[in-house]
Amino acid sequence: MGGVASASNRTLMTAALTDKRVNTRDLEGVNFPQIEKEIMDDIQSPCGGNGWRRTDVIIEVPTGKKSTANSRHTEKRARTHMQHHDKVDPDADPFPWHKLTVSGVRTRSLLHTMIETIQEDLPTREVHWHGCEEHWQPPYLGFPSERVWGDLYTSDAFLKAERDLLSSQVDHAHPSVIIAYMFWSDSTHLAQFGQAKAWPIYAYIGNQTKYTRCKPSARSARVIGYIPPVCEFLLSDTQLI
Repeated sequence: MGGVASASNRTLMTAALTDKRVNTRDLEGVNFPQIEKEIMDDIQSPCGGNGWRRTDVIIEVPTGKKSTANSRHTEKRARTHMQHHDKVDPDADPFPWHKLTVSGVRTRSLLHTMIETIQEDLPTREVHWHGCEEHWQPPYLGFPSERVWGDLYTSDAFLKAERDLLSSQVDHAHPSVIIAYMFWSDSTHLAQFGQAKAWPIYAYIGNQTKYTRCKPSARSARVIGYIPPVCEFLLSDTQLI
């Protein structure tokens, strides 16, 4: 609950501790900080932990050099010469790229997020577990129906993935379904005053209809990552400009 508990949290905590089924003696000797640390460190378990981890991301930036027939011939000859002298990896990328490593990108397990969202947040009646085609019939005689493209679970890609999954299913006692992800990202200010900001990555479950998913009150977005600022890093690397 953090350092300051809200009124609703205090009410829930009071109700739980005063419940007749709760024996407060069971709380004696419990190391709550250690339990919290173990939960935070368990990044892959769908039953515990919040799934956060730090990873490094490699970004490939083109050098901007224009490739010509002469330059390609020269580069190929140079690579062949270096390869004969064991100075170059023959499987290395032959294209002129600068590879930048962005350290400390915080990400969250998509599997963990999916299980948590489905079990705790998504109302079952608002989730389309199977894809479908949606058609609209014009109210005029002789006009054919028109295919409607409005939700991810009505797309051809979703329907094809579902057909492939069902055709390969061997355990018919436990039916399989496709869970689709939709991603979005934008810079966000963290305070009303000041310059503190972050660049979060959001994930949506595409099995939800857009009429629910797009409502701010539905809280359909899940934060699955934070992109660190890279402008200062790029500007400091003068050979890239």
